[in-house]
Amino acid sequence: MDICLGMKVMVTENVETELDITNGARGTISGIICHPEETANIEENDTVTLAHLPLYVLVKMDRTRTSKLTDLDESVIPIEPATRTFRIKIKQQGKEISRANTALCHR
Repeated sequence: MDICLGMKVMVTENVETELDITNGARGTISGIICHPEETANIEENDTVTLAHLPLYVLVKMDRTRTSKLTDLDESVIPIEPATRTFRIKIKQQGKEISRANTALCHR
């Protein structure tokens, strides 16, 4: 998924229901914390291609019950990429597949 600062996003999983960080919650990307081994590859159109998933995507939520987190602006929360592993069965053989992504989509 392409992401950028200022992009409007929607949460796609129930991350923390007690704090209103739930499927359908909306916000705006305010920061991207890169992996420590990341080497920026800046292309001609100022696009940065990452080799690793970011450690966190900082999202300023439109509505949340979170307390202000240290060193972050009010209503800004870190969304951490997660890896999901699942098994599928193909012709009597099981295959394990892993997928890593953030619980966000463009809105």
